[in-house]
Amino acid sequence: MGRRRIEDVLEILESGDLGEIDGVAENAREFYERPEEAEESGVGWSILADWMLRAYKTGGFNSVIVYGKQGAGKSVYAIKVVYDLLRRLGVVPASSNSSIVFKRYMVFSASHFIGKIKNARGARLPAVIWDDAGVHGGSYLFFTDVFLAKALGDLFRVARTRVANIIFTTPSPRDLLKPFRSYDTIIVYVHEMDEVWSRAHIYKMRLLPSGDVRVQKKAMEDFRRRLRTYQDYIKVRDKYVDEAIEALEELMLVKYAERALKRAKLFERAARLGSDRGLGAWFVAQDQGYSQDD
Repeated sequence: MGRRRIEDVLEILESGDLGEIDGVAENAREFYERPEEAEESGVGWSILADWMLRAYKTGGFNSVIVYGKQGAGKSVYAIKVVYDLLRRLGVVPASSNSSIVFKRYMVFSASHFIGKIKNARGARLPAVIWDDAGVHGGSYLFFTDVFLAKALGDLFRVARTRVANIIFTTPSPRDLLKPFRSYDTIIVYVHEMDEVWSRAHIYKMRLLPSGDVRVQKKAMEDFRRRLRTYQDYIKVRDKYVDEAIEALEELMLVKYAERALKRAKLFERAARLGSDRGLGAWFVAQDQGYSQDD
């Protein structure tokens, strides 16, 4: 109980079955539960923010994966936790609102993430949230842009010198690049409780020398999915979604152009062989090989 192969743990996490998830976790000696009333103050309510504050002050580092179904409140939870952290640090005044989080500490794309870490010189950032990280930092990236995938993995390994806490939000931990989910990680499963409240179940996953992982359930905390600045957040997010769509369209055009060029070269090489019969047989064989490579 509590020690499993990482692939098995990720599969169980992806199921979203709270009974199964708790079944692979050990209850920690100290277990924290914050009631929903604690969230009302907006500051000092989050257990996760406690740990993030400690990491920032002691030179530590936390990698946090917040996951759950669409609409469960993953992004809202991440924003509220980081806002709580910033308030405790005195980075933002009590008169401010949570819009500072998604304007200064939240990223939505790979290039945005790289730029945020690169520009964090001098003083470490308290936290960075990569929202919907599976979109640009997904496991499929190794098949579409292996250079970017490796660069992101390398950057993540040294990011602790620039940022104390990185939060990834995603529908499933398995959607993320392997480096993002292969080390000591805080896993937060978020689900709806009713029309207003959601609950965050907080686990710590530790990689053992054997290659197995040890999972401990550490805490639970409740929060409202309502965010006063939600419409502002949507505007910022949509801006980056539009950029992501444009980048995807450009990538598709490049791929189509590469495919057309390759086919044109096949025709040209086949034509030099001579006879129509030889051309047809050669082209079919080459085209089949090309399709297998696609």
